Amino acid sequence: MAPRAVVDVDELTGCCSVVQVVCAQDCGRAIDPVAVEGQLVGGTVQGIGFALWEEREVDAVGRQLTTGFGDYLIPGAADVPAVVPVVVEHAHPDLAFGAKGIGEGPLVSSPAAVAAAVRAASGATIDSVPLRRAATSADRMFT
Repeated sequence: MAPRAVVDVDELTGCCSVVQVVCAQDCGRAIDPVAVEGQLVGGTVQGIGFALWEEREVDAVGRQLTTGFGDYLIPGAADVPAVVPVVVEHAHPDLAFGAKGIGEGPLVSSPAAVAAAVRAASGATIDSVPLRRAATSADRMFT
């Protein structure tokens, strides 16, 4: 199942912020519902980081230029929008306790949801993520 992202885009500056992401995933049987919701939220937040800030840079010969968290930005607590986890349960008959994997789905699909929301809101052509590599942690907006 795919997440749905809501973004605000400033028409004058092109800056964007993620307002909300709703993420639904079929986890089979939720043995620990609180942990399942935590996996959905955590995977979604990591995916938002991929969509907006996380970028590994290499030079022309392939040497790593991104050497630490000073130049490889990840979402902090202040960067996290409202994330609404929706746990869908369809127990798998062939797996232990009917449970399925959880956590990977939101991580993979939320960057695309953020990029699609920015495209829909701005009309911008988006062909890669991160949408913009921020220069500093105070400047974490898409332009």
